[in-house]
Amino acid sequence: MRVHQVDYHHVIHALRRKPHALAGSVYRDGLFPRTEYAAAWSALSVALPQRDACRRMVGLLWLAHEEACEAELAALIADNLATGHLPDANDLKPRLEPRRRSLPDRRAGRTHRPRQLRRSVGDAHMTATTRIVDVHALPTMLTALRLPSFHRHWPMLAERADKEGWPAARFLATVAELELAERETRRIRRHLIESQLPAGKTLATFDFKALPSVPRARVEALAAGDWIETGANLIAIGNSGTGKTHLLCAIGHALVETGRRVLYTRTTDLVQKLQAARRDLALETALAKLDRFELIILDDISYARKDQAETSVLFELIARRYETRSLAIAANQPFSAWDTVFPDQAVTVAAIDRLVHHATIIEMNADSYRRRAAADRTTAEINSRATTTDNLADKQKSSRRQQPRRGGRHHLNQPSQQPGPANLAVATAH
Repeated sequence: MRVHQVDYHHVIHALRRKPHALAGSVYRDGLFPRTEYAAAWSALSVALPQRDACRRMVGLLWLAHEEACEAELAALIADNLATGHLPDANDLKPRLEPRRRSLPDRRAGRTHRPRQLRRSVGDAHMTATTRIVDVHALPTMLTALRLPSFHRHWPMLAERADKEGWPAARFLATVAELELAERETRRIRRHLIESQLPAGKTLATFDFKALPSVPRARVEALAAGDWIETGANLIAIGNSGTGKTHLLCAIGHALVETGRRVLYTRTTDLVQKLQAARRDLALETALAKLDRFELIILDDISYARKDQAETSVLFELIARRYETRSLAIAANQPFSAWDTVFPDQAVTVAAIDRLVHHATIIEMNADSYRRRAAADRTTAEINSRATTTDNLADKQKSSRRQQPRRGGRHHLNQPSQQPGPANLAVATAH
């Protein structure tokens, strides 16, 4: 079996655009053409930050690729490392030119002249080389470039393109479109897992008939997410069991499908995490991590305890996201009762003021869904029992009709009773 190895010529253009990808590449050790390059990477990665080390190492590989001078550059790298200096392509390139000019040309005995690379018209960065590209290395190159969909679909599409005579542009556009579509699908799936949204609480399963005060059109407009752009908030207030959590999570699911990053959490859980971060002197870092979510859904904010430490971190979260990031809050108490959440009146007023300034407030006062579901189950059980009793009574009546009667008139076809001793005595008396 033939084994194809990726060298730096395959990926150097991609690495030049993103040098930091060298550090995480699974093919990194195989990209270095000589031991001097591997030694240079070891020295650079120890002495410099990772990004600077990657940038400098890619510069060396680019110089070797562009000037076709692997051996000469390796010697200069070895000289630098021997003297305790870190190799740099910008410093080595001027030293490389005199060294290469002094080398004799093996073919004609003339001094060696650097190969002049032809540039394509209109793009000075594209190099026209005569080196034959190994098509069998394409799967490995696609893996190195992190194009899994391209890798999976290109053989089938290439065969179809050959049969139908597609131009190269159509083939490339087709595989690029597949890569983008599947990448978007993977991103949405990843964001949905990250959001921690309860499964099944979507707009398709929300019972709008139970809440006629909440128009479906209004909810679908909120699910479009235009209000997220301005950092506005969404507040659902109502009795317990009226579907506040379901509604906010349904909107969250719709926003994730449009590419937004959403986080669902119970208020008490998030407050405890922020409290722990404050104790570890990492509250700013924890709040900064939450900034990557365009919407945070705080469920059951009224259940947060009236504690100075808890409500202070909650207020800091509200103040930090004011007019920059959105919050969606479910509360089963009106604003007038929020003084049980925050420690004093001033903090309560300040928190409510920031929340309602750019907010859509949905009032959801109705009968509890849980109570209605329990009542429906009780009614169904009663009806089921009544139906069972009626069916049993009908069966009993039917069985009674089928049994023969006892006593009463004799049937006409029955034979007459034979005279016994008593009847004989009566006849004798007469």
